[in-house]
Amino acid sequence: MAADTNPDVVLVDVELGEEDGIALARHLTVENADLAVVLVSAHPLGDVAELVAEAGAAGYLAKTALSAHAIEVICRRRGR
Repeated sequence: MAADTNPDVVLVDVELGEEDGIALARHLTVENADLAVVLVSAHPLGDVAELVAEAGAAGYLAKTALSAHAIEVICRRRGR
């Protein structure tokens, strides 16, 4: 879907049920180096920081802060 729509930013949940959000983020960043993948999780960053870095993600948002900080993180990535 990301390849079809050519987004600037994609939010990916770390836990996608049977799917692996970290693997998806890694795949997306390999396919499109300009794409900003922001990982989202209910876990604190300390619990997933290494995975976020390994996935090549542009950033991380805790679900508890998602509504308060999502636009700020996305705009920072877009340079606005």
